[in-house]
Amino acid sequence: MPVLNRCLEFIGKYATDIFLIHTFIYYYFYPELIYSFQDSWKILPVLLGICLVISVLIELFKKFTGYDKLTEKLLHMVRL
Repeated sequence: MPVLNRCLEFIGKYATDIFLIHTFIYYYFYPELIYSFQDSWKILPVLLGICLVISVLIELFKKFTGYDKLTEKLLHMVRL
């Protein structure tokens, strides 16, 4: 199923950020918003959507600031 594959590929690209972010959103920052949906089948897509948007913003910020180049240079310096 090509559409499902594309969706899962897109989510997989940001899976690490989603994993690292979801606890903060779910438990610390917006528990009233998340629990207001009262049903786990509604909570999951809302939480996934919020985490995905934040993850995309983080990746854009990393690209804009040159974070990947900086970490690459630092790793190169450490290996020498």
